[in-house]
Amino acid sequence: MKLEDLQKLTVTKLREEALNYPEIAGVHAMKKAELIQTLAEAKGISPEKKKDEKIVDDKGVVKKEIRRLKAQKEQAIAKKDRMETKKLRKEIKKLKRRVRRLVAEAALEGSKK
Repeated sequence: MKLEDLQKLTVTKLREEALNYPEIAGVHAMKKAELIQTLAEAKGISPEKKKDEKIVDDKGVVKKEIRRLKAQKEQAIAKKDRMETKKLRKEIKKLKRRVRRLVAEAALEGSKK
């Protein structure tokens, strides 16, 4: 099982999987990010990064990129370019997800300290 497979599972399925490992305690109190990280450690899965994927670990930089893309999207809407608008909307959505993940990871690291 890969990290991607764990991320696709629901919280309920992750909890069921975590209950199979007696060394994992407090399963029902964990959030999805915590469950994924704990299960990955228990299964010996290391976090993989794609070679071509841009990894940005600064929330401010990602938000700045979102604002830039929103401005481009407004221009595409004004030009009535549906394909460009759709492409920009998807990219904005992907970056918003990235920001949420960064916040969740930061909260998880903060709780471990």
